[in-house]
Amino acid sequence: MRTLGFSRNEWIAIVAIGVLTPLIDSHVEVLLPDFFIQIKGVVNVLDFTGGPVNSDLLVAWEEYGGVVAGYLVRKPGAATIAMTINGVGQFVLDGFQGPHHLMYGVAGVGADVGFAVFRYRRYDVLATVFAGIMAQLFWIPVSYAYHSVPQFYSTLWMEGDFAARVLGGALGDGLMAFAIGYALLRIAKPVVDSRNRARETGRPRIDA
Repeated sequence: MRTLGFSRNEWIAIVAIGVLTPLIDSHVEVLLPDFFIQIKGVVNVLDFTGGPVNSDLLVAWEEYGGVVAGYLVRKPGAATIAMTINGVGQFVLDGFQGPHHLMYGVAGVGADVGFAVFRYRRYDVLATVFAGIMAQLFWIPVSYAYHSVPQFYSTLWMEGDFAARVLGGALGDGLMAFAIGYALLRIAKPVVDSRNRARETGRPRIDA
C-alpha cells in the first residue's frame, strides 16, 4: 500500500527522521557553544558567529534531516516532508518560540530541488552536498525575513553570513548527511538482503 507515492517503510523512515533530528539538534545546540568556548584559545570560532541568525556556523547544519531523508528514500517530496515534521518538533522543543521553524519545509524543498537537478538518479557525495547547499539557499531568505536582517546589518556582514551558511550547508547539511545516510544503508543492507532471500525461498527471515 502506498500513500502519496511512498511505501509504508518509506513513510517510517521519513517520519522517524523528522521526529528524531530535532531531538538530536536540541542537544547538540547546547553542547556546541560549550565546546567552542573550551577551545577558543586555539580557534575562536565565536568571533565569526552570532547575531540574529544564532551563530551561523553552529546551526547551519540543522537542515541535514531533509537531505538524509532524500538520500535514503530517493523520491520527490521526502526531504520536504521530513523537514516539515522537523520544524514542528523544533518549535515544540523550543517552547513554542521561533515560529519561523514551522517553515522548515522550505529547506526540505531546497534539498528536493537539489536531488531533482540530478533527476533523482545520483546520490553520490557531489549530489548530496549540492542538495545540502540548496537546502541552505532556500532557508536563508526565510531566516533573513524573520529576523529582519537586511534592516539591521550591512551588506558586508550579510555577505560573510551568506558564505558561512553555504559552507555549513555543504559540510553539515550535505557531507554529514551523506555520511549518515551511507552508514544507515550499510547497516540496513544485510537485513534487507535476508528478507529478500527469505521471500524468494519461503524460509523464515531474519529480523533486525
